[in-house]
Amino acid sequence: MKQTFNVLFFIRKTRALKSGENPIMLRISIAGQLSEMQLKRAVKPNLWNQNKERCTGKDAASLEINRYLESVKLRLFEIHRKMEEEGKLINPMEIKRKFLGLDEEHKMFFQVFQEHNDKCRELIGKDYAKVTISRFDTCLKYFREMSIAQYQRKDIPLKEVANGMIHDYIHFLKAEKGLQENTVIRYMKVVKKVLNIAVNYDWIQKNPFGNIRFHEKEVNKEFLTNPIARTIYIGELMTK
Repeated sequence: MKQTFNVLFFIRKTRALKSGENPIMLRISIAGQLSEMQLKRAVKPNLWNQNKERCTGKDAASLEINRYLESVKLRLFEIHRKMEEEGKLINPMEIKRKFLGLDEEHKMFFQVFQEHNDKCRELIGKDYAKVTISRFDTCLKYFREMSIAQYQRKDIPLKEVANGMIHDYIHFLKAEKGLQENTVIRYMKVVKKVLNIAVNYDWIQKNPFGNIRFHEKEVNKEFLTNPIARTIYIGELMTK
């Protein structure tokens, strides 16, 4: 038999803020068990309808609060549904922990990048050449340098690796390291590969590359004009 799952929003009238607003509270209940938490929203008491569990105001702030409360409710019901499907122990505290992300393992970007490089290193001579692994290592090294220089961070949570950070890294490779477009693209393909791994393991929801596309420039190799060089080249052809 399924247990009754309820979500209730209310205001804590005994915790009035200096602004005259009261914090909005969340109560999760399952079969008589309760868990409460304060949400990051507040409202004036005269603008709160407890029967509807929503703000009555028509201003932008009130409408935003109502949208937020609806998103919270949908998120909680989605968490409950998934826990039922997975056959996990369901109680208000566990749902609250999942909602707050307290049950998640917060993977770090450079840690995952290093693990990727180390695993690929074990496959040298099978799936990878040494020069490829060297490119992986240099790509990680440069990203670390950029992170320390621009963000003052030795590592970055995977969930904080955003599209803007990818563009910062592209600029860093060109401006600070003097790399040409095709070399930059090869490095970015490595970064995208690592982030795709994170998506596959559900450590992040989507790859932050977004609308970034790769277009390698065609390199025109000039025909040998030096007489000595041409002689050597022709001689090599004749001996094959």
